Parts: sequence; structure tokens; C-alpha cells
Amino acid sequence: MGTEIIDLPKEYWPEKPCVHPEHNPPGFIVIPHGKMLRHTCPGCGKVTVVESTSGWAQDRGAQL
Repeated sequence: MGTEIIDLPKEYWPEKPCVHPEHNPPGFIVIPHGKMLRHTCPGCGKVTVVESTSGWAQDRGAQL
């Protein structure tokens, strides 16, 4: 018989991370209250949804 090197099953091997420069959604932008931003990575196709947090003070009756 002897010794042999075998491949690990896929569940033990993480996928190669995406290194595309536009993988993550843009930062430091204002999303209007009640809206969401849907960003799709052009490299791997991962979809990220970011919710608005800009109206949190208005929801609580605060004056801006």
C-alpha cells in the first residue's frame, strides 16, 4: 500500500477570497432614510445589502 497524498473534501477547504478592489460596498456615503443600498461585487458576484441609519434621530422625535 504505502503512503499517498489525497485532496481534502471541499467542506474543509475555504474558497479563495475575492481580491477585487470593489468587493466591499462604498463607504462614507449617505443613504436616504427608509432606503437600502444593494452592492454587487463585479469580481465574485457577492451581493451586500446596507440599510440606512440616517433617520435614527428623527424616528425618536429629536430635532436635527
